Amino acid sequence: MIELCESLMADLELSAGTAGKVREILLLNLMRPTSFDVVASRLHMTIRTLRRKLDQENTSFRKLGDELKMQVAIKYLRDTELPMDDIAHSLGFSEAAILRRALKRWTNTGPREFRGGRHSVRN
Repeated sequence: MIELCESLMADLELSAGTAGKVREILLLNLMRPTSFDVVASRLHMTIRTLRRKLDQENTSFRKLGDELKMQVAIKYLRDTELPMDDIAHSLGFSEAAILRRALKRWTNTGPREFRGGRHSVRN
């Protein structure tokens, strides 16, 4: 897990600014749910200030969390042989079916297409 996290830190575009800091906190706490107010506190900001700064960067906490989960799920599918249930639980989904639906929503395809790197992510 640590190796995958380090690989993700290198692979993911942890952009500058507030969004990048939020992504980093979310990634470092991937195995446990991290709420908006916890992230704001770690950044020494009020919830309102964090929301405003993310708005200025044309993003949101939810969008950043979804993007990160998508990128991590795809990396797990491409680079490991972990079962879908394990991937789903490591990303905070209660079951694999919910992760499958999320992948379909995010990428318009299912998990099978990512095993072996046969699919690229749409932006």
